[in-house]
Amino acid sequence: MDSISSLTSLNNLSRTAYANSQRTAALTPLEESWQRRLLGEATPAAESLNFSGMLQTALAEVQQAQKVSDQMTVAMLLGAADIHEATIAMEKATLTLRTFIQVRDKMLEAYQEIMRMQV
Repeated sequence: MDSISSLTSLNNLSRTAYANSQRTAALTPLEESWQRRLLGEATPAAESLNFSGMLQTALAEVQQAQKVSDQMTVAMLLGAADIHEATIAMEKATLTLRTFIQVRDKMLEAYQEIMRMQV
């Protein structure tokens, strides 16, 4: 009887994993913009981002990832979400924040290098 219940639970797990793999993740506006640029698709003039706009969009994505992480953590603690989903959301938020911090550091380095240049 144990082997039948284990096969049933294995079947349920595989169906859940397959269903989760079929879900498509929506791209953020910054990801969509970069995807269009990489594929060589023309971007409308209203959508083309300047450097300041790209930074603002990236910061908004960091904030959104943090909010999603917080919501998933609360949902996990309440039993409404799986621990794996919450962990993925937390790692995505951490990675997004680290990437943004690295970009900020590189920008500060570039600014300091420009300020050291003699005119």
